[in-house]
Amino acid sequence: AIEKLLYKVEGLEKRLRRAEELLYYVISGNNTAQ
Repeated sequence: AIEKLLYKVEGLEKRLRRAEELLYYVISGNNTAQ
């Protein structure tokens, strides 16, 4: 049960990191466009 929980948390962290990278990319893209 604990292993499944850790696996879910790991997946969430990866998704969060990917979302953060995408956000930074969009923000930097908007800044360079201006």
